[in-house]
Amino acid sequence: MNNSTRKCSRSCYNNTLGTISILFALCSVVYGFGRYVGWWTLNKSVGDILIAIWVIVPPIVFWFDWLIFFPEIKEMPGGIEAAKVTYELNRNVWVALIVVLYALFGFRPFWL
Repeated sequence: MNNSTRKCSRSCYNNTLGTISILFALCSVVYGFGRYVGWWTLNKSVGDILIAIWVIVPPIVFWFDWLIFFPEIKEMPGGIEAAKVTYELNRNVWVALIVVLYALFGFRPFWL
């Protein structure tokens, strides 16, 4: 099988999405911080959209990671336990990011 038809491994998938997530998270926090300290004004819907993206997309990515790569995870020695630890760490960072964004954007649920 040549490289052009080879599927991305779990490590490749996680490294690529991890890098994209880190860059997007940094942009989201800088944008929120700039709004918070008054560097620029911000339409409220931008903050709501960013928070919604961060609330919805990561669980979908975690779910696809588990569905697509479970056979690969299962075959690795200690793979399932390593995946659980990775998911727990990712979840904790994800929740912390949502809390920070919530504070920076002054998010208010639509029903309040």
